[in-house]
Amino acid sequence: MRSSLLSMEDKGSGRVKLSDFYQGSSDGAFAFSESSDYLRKLGALDESNPFVPRVIIANYLDSAANCITYSAKRSICCDTACEAIMQQVEAEIGNPIATPARLIEVTSKLSS
Repeated sequence: MRSSLLSMEDKGSGRVKLSDFYQGSSDGAFAFSESSDYLRKLGALDESNPFVPRVIIANYLDSAANCITYSAKRSICCDTACEAIMQQVEAEIGNPIATPARLIEVTSKLSS
């Protein structure tokens, strides 16, 4: 899904024009149908230009739109690209608190 959205990205902005979003992926693998109101509630709709609203890719991918809900208490969500990176950082820091310098040291060694 991430690669499909990135292929529709508007000029390296991290956003997809809402009209392109509703057309779906070019390979037909994804048909996006969330309403503007729902995208707005998710924090995934950029309306800074009211004439060309756009979907914020990162916010959309990290949203409940990518979860399958089985019951009121159970759902399964796609892993985000950041999850693996956060696990690496947390393992390296090994503490709930870190200085900015330590975070820079750890993150500068990451491959992503």
